[in-house]
Amino acid sequence: MKNILYQDKNIKSIFYIVKSANAKAWIVGGAIRDYLINLHADDIDFVINIDINLFIEKISNKNIKINKKNIKYKTISIILGNKEYQITSFRKDLKSCGRSAYVDFTLNLKEDAKRRDFTVNALYLDEGGKLIDPFGGYNDIMDKKLRFIGDPLNRIEEDYLRIIRFCRFFGTFPKVDIDQNLKRKIIKIANKISILSNMRIRNELSKILMVTNFELCLSMI
Repeated sequence: MKNILYQDKNIKSIFYIVKSANAKAWIVGGAIRDYLINLHADDIDFVINIDINLFIEKISNKNIKINKKNIKYKTISIILGNKEYQITSFRKDLKSCGRSAYVDFTLNLKEDAKRRDFTVNALYLDEGGKLIDPFGGYNDIMDKKLRFIGDPLNRIEEDYLRIIRFCRFFGTFPKVDIDQNLKRKIIKIANKISILSNMRIRNELSKILMVTNFELCLSMI
């Protein structure tokens, strides 16, 4: 797993910046998943074990360009050169409403992991190359299996975009851990996608077209 740490020359800079704030960072989610299935990891996201506001305060004297537009979600982006790197505090959900969530900082990595959608997206990689896998996502990636974390219907009702994301990831991980009854329930609430912003829907649908087996994705829509 160490090779992913050298795919982007700015990764070491992010780890260094976070360490300078007396905190620790992990690469998280999609970059690790894509690396494991031999895809180039375009977007490399990080989580940190410090509240995002305190982190900003600690690096405020370092002349670092920061995008704060999503700070209410405990997320910022650090801009290095012409690239943005999303950095998010460990979070826990306080309340979800189908399109977004009210979140708070937590010190617990597993609590952060359990709010994610699928096991294949709940992988964490530290600076030394150690992989942390709270829900068996690595084995699911190797087995091409798609599993929700926790109750699938509850996870979908937290954010209806997960219906489209389920279709997208099905193209890569076609072994699905849901039964026909649950599929019928998902179809019944699929119209709730309409409460989402057009931009979120468009971005997710555009990613489906980039999946190698996108016809499998379409078969689930």
